[in-house]
Amino acid sequence: MTLLTSLNYSLSLGFVATFMLAGLVATALVHTFRNLSGIELRPLAAGETFAGAVMPFTLALAGGATPRYAVTLTGARLQLGHRRRRCRIRRCRSRSNC
Repeated sequence: MTLLTSLNYSLSLGFVATFMLAGLVATALVHTFRNLSGIELRPLAAGETFAGAVMPFTLALAGGATPRYAVTLTGARLQLGHRRRRCRIRRCRSRSNC
């Protein structure tokens, strides 16, 4: 829409703003893709439930060898497995914050 407006009224500053915004969006998409590529999320088990009830399920999450930045996993009642106490997905300042 801003490109059409800039073309119609021949606004140079409108072109700058339009293409700067498009460049920032493209850069954000590339960075997001590179940060999330290689993360593997697999279902392990799911419980039985009725329609409208809460269903417990178990997921396996593998982050790969690449360090990830600002990727967090949240849930209503998130319980991490007892075997892995290290942060593999979320990059923390200290291990106590994981």
